[in-house]
Amino acid sequence: MGGLDTVVPCAGISAFHPLEGHDDAYLLRVLEVNLVAVFRLVREATPYFKAHGARRIVTIGSTTSTYGDEGLSAYSASKHAVLGFTKSVAAELGPFGVTATCVQPGVIATPMTAPAFEQIREYRMFWENKAPLRRLGTPEDIADVLAFLSSEDARFVSGNGLWVDCEAMVRH
Repeated sequence: MGGLDTVVPCAGISAFHPLEGHDDAYLLRVLEVNLVAVFRLVREATPYFKAHGARRIVTIGSTTSTYGDEGLSAYSASKHAVLGFTKSVAAELGPFGVTATCVQPGVIATPMTAPAFEQIREYRMFWENKAPLRRLGTPEDIADVLAFLSSEDARFVSGNGLWVDCEAMVRH
């Protein structure tokens, strides 16, 4: 199909559990999906990117990796690791013309977050009322940022996390 221009490993699982509710199997499953799968995909693309240069890697982290959240310790740890991984990839592959950026979405209405919003209506209302735009983020909000980061317009954006979140300022 003409080559590989951008890799966007978009993996994530989570569930609300108090810290003592995280058994090893749950922790390892979260790390396998949220971090190890991202690592593997980027690793497999690396030889191609090194040979062809000027490519984009855009990982998906979470604002939770910065501010933390009750009941999400395994998820937060895994997404924080994705940010660190992305920064290292940017440093390693930058000399080959490859950029790497970690998009860090805030609260986004997705199939992964739907069960929490359905079970705890007040949770959804809390975030909607706190957000300056008075709504949750949508997958389209994130997709537009991914399109930008995949383009030549983002040629000097690398080695950082980009928050895509209108609620961040109200969390602290």
